[in-house]
Amino acid sequence: MRAEPVRRWPLHPPPQPGEALSSWIDRLAACYNITAALLLADALGPAHERGKIRLEGPDLDVDPQVELLGAFAERTGVSVADLHVMTFAGWVPCLLDSLGPFDGPEAFRTYVRQDSVLLPPRQAGRHRTEDWCAWLPGRSLTPQVPRKAWRRRMYPECARESGRGVSLAAVLPLMLSCPDHGCRLEVEHEVTGTPRWNKPMPYRSATPAMVAIDRCTWQALTAGKVTLAITVHAGVWFRLVRSLPDELSLAIPTSAGARALMMERIWREADHQRRTGLKVWRPYEYLRSEVQEAMLEGAAVALQLAATGEITARGSLSHLVGPQRHPPVYDGDPPPPPPRPRRGVGCGHHVLRRSGAEAVRLASGSPGRLHRVLPDARGLRRNR
Repeated sequence: MRAEPVRRWPLHPPPQPGEALSSWIDRLAACYNITAALLLADALGPAHERGKIRLEGPDLDVDPQVELLGAFAERTGVSVADLHVMTFAGWVPCLLDSLGPFDGPEAFRTYVRQDSVLLPPRQAGRHRTEDWCAWLPGRSLTPQVPRKAWRRRMYPECARESGRGVSLAAVLPLMLSCPDHGCRLEVEHEVTGTPRWNKPMPYRSATPAMVAIDRCTWQALTAGKVTLAITVHAGVWFRLVRSLPDELSLAIPTSAGARALMMERIWREADHQRRTGLKVWRPYEYLRSEVQEAMLEGAAVALQLAATGEITARGSLSHLVGPQRHPPVYDGDPPPPPPRPRRGVGCGHHVLRRSGAEAVRLASGSPGRLHRVLPDARGLRRNR
């Protein structure tokens, strides 16, 4: 008996650039006025009933199982490869080095401290990190993950537009603002719950420094490259942005001179306490959400000051964020010397006659003076 072919859902809006998989599934469910859980149950069928496929929010956005992606590909026409890019696993090794078993200290040194931006290379020292993965909340891939660590954020202005989803970058502490509208990211339930609570939509304007760094991050997510002083790969940009909060969180003594003054200038321009008030160093992924936002604000200000030359970045990646210097332009080759004028043929006989007559006259008086005239005559014969 032949199995029935899978029927494609009649309504299946396409994913948006940079959208998270969980957000797209929510939008699909909204088309049928059902919950995402019911939509997943219909797509997975018996596999869902036996509990073989994980359906939690972090599982959908981190590394969903191939069976789930295949089920949605059959019912929507979106390829498995396109659905895979809507998860963190689809951004390995560009955004993340790996999602496998963590080698915390070595992974941290490779991703964060192999290069530097503000500080000279190898000036950050060593710190112990366990179960660490770039950008993902601490211990986020273990069953003990706290649910509040995976709170999704939304752009308030984008939420007013129908059919707009949640960006994959909004799930991570990777961006602060909307590259299109210039508003700050807000927690999802505060944006979606305002109609029920009869409250105004939360809105905070982002600074130009925030919008500038987030536009580069969005370009990296959607185009795979970023245009700085030169065009760099998205992987270089993600590691550059992750190195900045790490350098800003270090305890630099006041005796460090120029480095300490640079850090004080950055935090003063960002309108935050130095190191956002941290007493003990912790990885960026383990910090509270409000501290992470303050760190990213400091990173945005640091990039702005470095781009204008108000501070001097001394890291191995400083050439990407410093003032753009125009490359020297070759002046070109000097023009060749003008050609020597050739003597006319018509005057040659006259010169020979004059030279011969003068030679006879000079030879009678001074034989040494004869050599002054004869070379000119010989040269004239060669030119002819």
